[in-house]
Amino acid sequence: MFSLKTIDIAIGVALLYLLLTLAASAVLEIVSSILNWRAHILHDAIANMLRNSSLATVDEIHANPLILALCRNLSNPVEPYRRTRTSSTWADLTTRLSLSKESRMTASRDRT
Repeated sequence: MFSLKTIDIAIGVALLYLLLTLAASAVLEIVSSILNWRAHILHDAIANMLRNSSLATVDEIHANPLILALCRNLSNPVEPYRRTRTSSTWADLTTRLSLSKESRMTASRDRT
């Protein structure tokens, strides 16, 4: 049968492959984050899907308020897929939403 040395070597090789896989994955994540690959790939995929569509264009999709809410840089919503230095956090978004809700409530009270 198998000796203990064979099992030890098999476990060591499996752990080494696991470690190398995790390291390669981390390097790929860092590179894709720096080069912003996901955003460009997503933009190109949307453009490819809508290439022959008469229903919507890529610009109409990016101008949708639901998509604009996902933008990192709301001052430049024309190109939401580009990497920006400023980021919009969940707290910023909820603050904006609550402020807009309060202003709507104030406006509705003023009308009555």
